[in-house]
Amino acid sequence: MNVQIFGTKKSSDPRMKTIYLAGGCFWGVQKFFDQFDGVISTEVGYANGPEETPTYQDVCQSSGHAETVKVVYDENRITLTEDVIN
Repeated sequence: MNVQIFGTKKSSDPRMKTIYLAGGCFWGVQKFFDQFDGVISTEVGYANGPEETPTYQDVCQSSGHAETVKVVYDENRITLTEDVIN
């Protein structure tokens, strides 16, 4: 998978879980996940297109990339299937 992430927040804690989600405009998805206590960090970027470093203009012109959010979370404080998705 080709993923380009923007932002600098990262977790070096090996106990943290990471998931990449694509759901339309990444700003809305990022805002949604930032509200949860167990979410450590979120970053936005593009995934799964042919170019490794697409621009926003490339994506707007049907480059094949999906706007994507990287979510780092503490599974001991929040579970995605029980706390967020349901």
